[in-house]
Amino acid sequence: MPIKWENSSVLMSKPLALKECMQTSLGLVTKKKETVSSVMRFAAMGTLTLSLCATCQPQRSTLTKVLSPLHARCLFLMDQLKEKHHVCGMDNLYTSARFFREAYASKNKVLCHGVARRSGRGLPKSVIQDEVKNKVQQEKVRGTTKAAVLTGDPEAPDLVAFSVYDTKPVHFLSMACTGLKWIEKRKKVFDRESNKNVSMAFLRCEVTDTYNNGMNSVDIADQLRGTYRFDRWMRKRKWWWSIWMWGLQVLLVNAYLLYRSAHIIIWKTERKKILDQYKFREEIIKSWMDGDNEDELQQDSRKRKRSEVTVDSHSISLRSSTISESDVVVRGRRIDDKALDPTNGTLKCRLDTDFHFPIMQQSTNAPCGLCRWAMKEEVSRDKCRIRGVHVSRCDKCNISLCLACFKPFHTISDVKRLKSDVKKNYEQQKNG
Repeated sequence: MPIKWENSSVLMSKPLALKECMQTSLGLVTKKKETVSSVMRFAAMGTLTLSLCATCQPQRSTLTKVLSPLHARCLFLMDQLKEKHHVCGMDNLYTSARFFREAYASKNKVLCHGVARRSGRGLPKSVIQDEVKNKVQQEKVRGTTKAAVLTGDPEAPDLVAFSVYDTKPVHFLSMACTGLKWIEKRKKVFDRESNKNVSMAFLRCEVTDTYNNGMNSVDIADQLRGTYRFDRWMRKRKWWWSIWMWGLQVLLVNAYLLYRSAHIIIWKTERKKILDQYKFREEIIKSWMDGDNEDELQQDSRKRKRSEVTVDSHSISLRSSTISESDVVVRGRRIDDKALDPTNGTLKCRLDTDFHFPIMQQSTNAPCGLCRWAMKEEVSRDKCRIRGVHVSRCDKCNISLCLACFKPFHTISDVKRLKSDVKKNYEQQKNG
């Protein structure tokens, strides 16, 4: 089944990043199948993944003979942009002189740059450097740079091919190059003599620096997603499971980055008070788990509809009337041994540290639910209920309780001890 793609325009900042994502799924015949997708990431607020194009997305028919299906899908993503002359960084999977030329010739004129492979990507032989195995020779060739500029092609102005020998030769292709020079950078290193971190100056090529910053740390987004990845050992027997799992984890990473950005930029929160990714995901999971309990507590306070049947001599008509919330009598929740379990029971909230306040019952004849639960085996159903105006309802637990049962209900965790204590209080109330 093909994915339905919404052709909506995307508003992004000038620096972009294009990177693949690999999702592994396990089929019915236990063979690994990898789904490769092209992902364009938003570069303004810390590697937010914004849009993707899966392998089953049909490529542009006009480019099938010129570009590969992967590059055609990348151009499809670039066509969704609203503005022109974006700068897009990419790794060696996408980098190609032909692709850079077609990207600039498209309607949005995207300027691409990235690390290139040595063969088959349009690099001229004059800039290709061979790897040296000898360590003595490596020190001699380290820092060697070679460059070439393509001229005379109006559809690819100033396409630069550049190579630098670091520990190994690195080759670049760029249409966003502004200069070929060494720039001074600084980083903190540990000094053994002073036994502390010191600032050290070093040189870096401008093309390399543009690539490192222009990619906007897309690998960090993959690292954040992979650190607490919950589908690492999951068997996905449907191909769309892996895509759905990947999308859910990307949403969690994006939400965490927006949370940090909002606290740092807008609210100026101290970094010590901002949650890390583990605590952030833990709070999300807790809210998901407590959602059912909140719905159960709020279910009785919602407006209800009742149907009234009006019988006439000739016809029967149904009409529904809405009862206002003030007119609805809220019933207290039922109590049993399973609900009182301090670990997994639905009434485990009775033992939390929040304040529990008694509120007035709407009914003057409301029974005490705890007395009914404790005495139902020994006394008849009607006699085991404590009724009257001294029976209130807990605002947190939504349980009808008499004054004698209010404190033990919220303090005693052991169910057997709670039942025996309630029986004693019941006998004292009856005899007193």
